[in-house]
Amino acid sequence: RVCPPVAVASMHPKGIVYTSGSSGNKATGLVQDTGGYASGVCNSMKICFDATPGVDVIFTNAAPSWVTGQTYGLTGPLCMRITSVLVTGMPEATMAQCLANVVQQLKVSIFVASASFLKRALKNTYQASWLRRQKLDEHLRVAVSCGEPLSPAMHKLGMATLCPHYINSYWA
Repeated sequence: RVCPPVAVASMHPKGIVYTSGSSGNKATGLVQDTGGYASGVCNSMKICFDATPGVDVIFTNAAPSWVTGQTYGLTGPLCMRITSVLVTGMPEATMAQCLANVVQQLKVSIFVASASFLKRALKNTYQASWLRRQKLDEHLRVAVSCGEPLSPAMHKLGMATLCPHYINSYWA
């Protein structure tokens, strides 16, 4: 069933993000507005990922309830008119194989995941060398790590294993 979009003002609240205070800082809330959020997401999709409407396929390994999942799994693809792949439950033991299958079978050109995803998928040299042999760089144009910093060694491993244009967005 088709639902037509509802127009809202750019300052219409998109959502409220609360910090838990677990970092030692006072817990606070931040209201995100629809227009600013959407334009920022579109800008990063276009400038950082070089996303092309109707051509690219993005796979964001993050739950839609997380900021990364909302941003690059839902909002960005909808705003930019690119296909988004949603996958649930990639078992840690076969994470590298699941990633390779999704990228190859669904022709994913942009991959976004947390730094911990890369660390778990490449936790041993066998996994890393197997994934390198899959030649994911023939499909992936851009891969992005987010959420926490990657060490220079892990960043290089991501570039060698997934694609040369591996963005460590924590440092961006």
